[in-house]
Amino acid sequence: MLNKFLTAILLSVFLVCTPVQAAGLVNMNVTDAEVRDVLKALSAVGGTDIMISSKDMEKNKVTLEMNNIPFEEALDLVTKVTGLAYHKVGNVIVVTDSANLSRK
Repeated sequence: MLNKFLTAILLSVFLVCTPVQAAGLVNMNVTDAEVRDVLKALSAVGGTDIMISSKDMEKNKVTLEMNNIPFEEALDLVTKVTGLAYHKVGNVIVVTDSANLSRK
């Protein structure tokens, strides 16, 4: 039952995430979505790989509305408001707790 619910949320996130290809902009509108699902949707929209490493990710929920936001700015906003951080390793974006990132 929980898997069906999560799948429905993920699909709804994908349906409302529409990149504007020419400008590389993100349009996303989600309500009380798990951050992991939002990051996966951003990964698909941005055409990049994202590795998520956080034990408490399931506890983080986010409600947001973004219109015509550059991918990197959208990623920065989502991670900051949820207490996460990211860095790039080659072509992969690694998302983790901000405390873990500051130790590196």
